[in-house]
Amino acid sequence: LYAMWVAPDARRRGVGRALVDAAMRWSRFAGAGTLALKVTDRAPAAEAMYRTLGFADTGTSEALRPGSDIAGRVLVAQLGPLVMGIVNTTPDSFSDGGSYLDPELAIAHGLALIRAGADLVDVGGEATNPKAAPVDATEEWRRIEPVIRGLTAAGATVSVDTTKAVVARAAAEAGASIINDVSGGLFDPEMSSMLAGFGGTYIAGHLRGANLTEVFAAEGKITWREVAAELADRLAALPASI
Repeated sequence: LYAMWVAPDARRRGVGRALVDAAMRWSRFAGAGTLALKVTDRAPAAEAMYRTLGFADTGTSEALRPGSDIAGRVLVAQLGPLVMGIVNTTPDSFSDGGSYLDPELAIAHGLALIRAGADLVDVGGEATNPKAAPVDATEEWRRIEPVIRGLTAAGATVSVDTTKAVVARAAAEAGASIINDVSGGLFDPEMSSMLAGFGGTYIAGHLRGANLTEVFAAEGKITWREVAAELADRLAALPASI
């Protein structure tokens, strides 16, 4: 975090805290594990604010900026993982199947998850429960469209849980900024081309098989090294732009 400055007449109004909090939130979404900054002994109020936000002194000092003879102590905050809230608009999901079939209830639940601390809400319209009935893209989109639109209109960061390219595309156009594909693109060969112009975040899950029937039939022991290698192959097959 570099060169943040609050005008004197705007201080003591929470502006600095809001700026740092926004930077921490952006950094977490960008995948950062830590956020560092430098502060001088001339700014005790700023340092106190940083500490209340979770920054700790590393015990090292560096030039405040390139070429400066003023040193600043390096403070670092450890950024926690993002918390994803789940909203299933399905009758047959594992934990909440049937609870949020009504779009208004689903939207209210998603916003309640945000208030409880979730950073984003994942909306799904087709269950991966082995006992669940598969649905086509039309039905899946019917279930999730009003929920995605309602949550994004309320300012929530929305992820769509889908393996279908046509649903992913429609969800992105409706405001979803994350595609959570448990198949990593294996279920729908069109997913790769859809992602080429997406511009958001794609979560590639790990499964073995071209559909859920094959996935459950192929279940067995697998090492993390095999998972990593297979995910690397999947990512290599996706557009370089994502």
